[in-house]
Amino acid sequence: MSFIVFQLLFLLFFMWFYIFQGIISLLTKRRPRRQIQYSPFDFIDFANMEDAVKYVLHTKRIKTREDLDEWCGGRDRLPLYSEVKMVTRIIWSKEADPKRRVRRIYESLLPGYTNARVTI
Repeated sequence: MSFIVFQLLFLLFFMWFYIFQGIISLLTKRRPRRQIQYSPFDFIDFANMEDAVKYVLHTKRIKTREDLDEWCGGRDRLPLYSEVKMVTRIIWSKEADPKRRVRRIYESLLPGYTNARVTI
């Protein structure tokens, strides 16, 4: 009989200990901080628009007008403008018409446009 009582007391003690330990850990536990999702563009800020356009075209492996059409999903260039805007935050806000300037730069860089500096 005494052995059974001893086992019950031992079991109750450990149950109380684990419950108490769980409560203490919940009260003192530090909540994990929210993980910040960094974009590769968070640490890049180009000084001029032409370098930024060249960088975006190079990272996206765009070499011709057809590649640009395929990457942008048609004739709309919003993906290109948003990528360039991310890497030129300061210049983009100061520019009077940044989309026009980006358009002039990529048209001069990519073969397939009439004013391209590079020929096929």
